[in-house]
Amino acid sequence: MSHEIKHGYRFSARRMPGDAALCVDPPCVKLYCQGNLLVSEGDPVKVGTPISDDSGFRVHSSVSGKVTAVSEGDDGEYTVTVENDYAMTLCEDVLPFGIKSGKSATEMTFEDALDAVKDGGIREGRIGKQTWRLLESYRGKTNTVAINAVRCESADFTEAACAVFEPEKLIGGIKILMLALGLRSATVYISSADRSNCDRLLELIASESMIKVCALTDKYPQSDPHLLVYAITGRELSPLSNIARSGIALFSACSAVAVYDLFASGTVSPDRYLSVEDGNDARLLRVVRGSTVKYIKEANGIDGKGYLSSLFSGLEAGDDLGISDTCETLCFAKEKEVKKYVHACNKCGECISVCPMYLFPYEFAYAGAKRARIAGASVCIECGLCEFICPSGIKLTGRIRELKRKIEESEAVK
Repeated sequence: MSHEIKHGYRFSARRMPGDAALCVDPPCVKLYCQGNLLVSEGDPVKVGTPISDDSGFRVHSSVSGKVTAVSEGDDGEYTVTVENDYAMTLCEDVLPFGIKSGKSATEMTFEDALDAVKDGGIREGRIGKQTWRLLESYRGKTNTVAINAVRCESADFTEAACAVFEPEKLIGGIKILMLALGLRSATVYISSADRSNCDRLLELIASESMIKVCALTDKYPQSDPHLLVYAITGRELSPLSNIARSGIALFSACSAVAVYDLFASGTVSPDRYLSVEDGNDARLLRVVRGSTVKYIKEANGIDGKGYLSSLFSGLEAGDDLGISDTCETLCFAKEKEVKKYVHACNKCGECISVCPMYLFPYEFAYAGAKRARIAGASVCIECGLCEFICPSGIKLTGRIRELKRKIEESEAVK
């Protein structure tokens, strides 16, 4: 059976690289965090040293070295810069779950798993949510685990890479999530284009009675959590609804691998997969969390005259940006593409025909905060379909995100 959303467009998926190119020696990393800072400028840190604590959710250093700068943004988010000493010395407090708790995975309680995932600082990839919050929301409300390893674009290899290159860790993480939630079934959802690359995963799962793999049609933007639920169950949820209402506990493949690393070693792996596009070239990298755009450009010989943006954010980012877990696919585009702004809109209506929320996206190209609120910008799920289909190449998703921020600011003033 072929699962797919009713909206969207099929795409011809690029062939996944045979391996991820290593890009793991940045001179410094930039880590983003909120809450209480646990370090100051000049402090020495090691891999796994807590950088911040936001009500129990901790961000950890991905390298060993020294904190060289701490700055606070307008949104209350801190940027902590750590100079890499290239020793990758592990923090003494980092211990596997079994040693730290005195329990095996089968003996852990839900609270044990929740606290570990929270303290580990795991986030849900492209949606950016803290994984422990999802885990908490699923408790007692779901009957199966679903792992999202679906491509959201032709060259988006990041989630799929976990299923292709790290199937043992992926299965291990799934089992831990199943044990935590008390569930006895799980499905790994992959794109049809990646099925031929998942021989090892299929081989391992052949002996697992409670875990299976399901391939979905290569379709944009099917990887969005709510749209993926629709593809699986045929049930449309409000974008504000909890996924648990579908009876499914949905996690990203990268999160499942991170959960395994956390329980097996005591900390999430300091490096991660990252999909990168540079013109007609697409590649898969393995980068240290917090590596800067400048370092990634230099390490891969990418033209410094380009600019960088997430494929779905539509926002430009400078060379000082640190790659966090919420950034999965980066695109280096030529400068002439920066000029494709709102004035190019000819109101053709293509964006209206594909919007799964039945909005009029072209209105947001010109709207202010008040008009955008009336037009429904707040309920946009940011799937990116309008941007994908726009013949003028307008960065609508980034524009809508900007309007959402302005709406929040205007309501806060009231």
